[in-house]
Amino acid sequence: MKFQNLLLVAALLGACSAKTEPTKTPATPKPVAEVSAAIAAKLEKADAADGKADKVVHKCAGCSLHMDGKTEHAVAVGSYTLHFCDHCEDKVADPLPVVEKLEN
Repeated sequence: MKFQNLLLVAALLGACSAKTEPTKTPATPKPVAEVSAAIAAKLEKADAADGKADKVVHKCAGCSLHMDGKTEHAVAVGSYTLHFCDHCEDKVADPLPVVEKLEN
């Protein structure tokens, strides 16, 4: 009888345990290897927006360089790395249209 009670308690505890959702792993954005001269010029200007010409655009291109981007939402475009903010992270998958909209 004790063994049956023990099995019942184990079953109840197992059913009550917290279920965890699998962690979503964000898709790694595909780098854009080649860019036109016009895109390269926009990237160069965007890179200089933070006062450093280091080939990293720290301000979010999706927000027209108004918000700070995050490294976890980064994508390589040409020889530059663009950081997008949380709000614009969905634009990482296809960054060229975003860069094309930036002002020269």
